[in-house]
Amino acid sequence: MFQPVNTIGPHSPRANSTNQTAVQTDLAVESVDADHRYVLCGVSIASHKGTTPNVNVLVKVGSTVVARHPGLAPGEIFNVGGGGGVLHIGAPGDDVTITNDVPTSGSVQFNIYGFQVPKTATP
Repeated sequence: MFQPVNTIGPHSPRANSTNQTAVQTDLAVESVDADHRYVLCGVSIASHKGTTPNVNVLVKVGSTVVARHPGLAPGEIFNVGGGGGVLHIGAPGDDVTITNDVPTSGSVQFNIYGFQVPKTATP
């Protein structure tokens, strides 16, 4: 897993982590109010080595897919971006959500790096 150390303007990306052991569909991992936008800097998803099937994983900001893997194998890590740049800026109020298949006998760890800015700000 990576850990971003860069600062973008006055902001430092922060990690939002969640470990899932069951199926999730559009689970909000970062709620964004209507006066803010989410600035995505990186995504890292890891499948526990004890997970028996390959697991489909998806991360969205609003309705925009920002990371997708069609079958994360047991013990595999999938990264998008390095955490130090801007990958996507959501519309005001766009939540960050995750979706995954059931990770039988294991789990899936989502690490999402970013920050919120006022909807009128430019990161």
